[in-house]
Amino acid sequence: MWYPYDTTKSPAFELTYIHQVVALLIAAYLNVAKDTLVAALIAQCRCRLRLLGHALRSLEEGLEITEKPVLSQDQEHIVQSRLATCVTHHQQALAASRELQQCFSEPTFAQFIVSLIIICATAFQMSTMQSENIVRLMSMGTYLLNMIFQVFIYCYQGNQLSVEIT
Repeated sequence: MWYPYDTTKSPAFELTYIHQVVALLIAAYLNVAKDTLVAALIAQCRCRLRLLGHALRSLEEGLEITEKPVLSQDQEHIVQSRLATCVTHHQQALAASRELQQCFSEPTFAQFIVSLIIICATAFQMSTMQSENIVRLMSMGTYLLNMIFQVFIYCYQGNQLSVEIT
């Protein structure tokens, strides 16, 4: 980064160092926050769909049905109103998942591609590195695992959401 002053002298060096450390921490926290936000919103859509499935399985719960295939007129009205509520909730959950897709598909795809490129580059560097520098090898291995975990979060949550929708 370019600074309009000499960064080699004190106290400019210390201030510049603190500025760069704080900037890197903020960037890292923003990256984690974006990943967490998207994963949490996908998980919320999944929970809505699972709750809807539970509501559909328990449509006749609490009704005393004397003959199994036959419902009284009042019971049928109750089941129909519960079913109408379930349909409304299903439409809202699908609308929420479509909105989530519209908002986050392109940025998440871009981040996914960049993460895959970083994974390949880091793995290649690690494979060609001599094992003499164990600190560098460990730091690159940790970074590689973090990038793999980031890709895993998106893949897992996306897969689970597609399973819930179908």
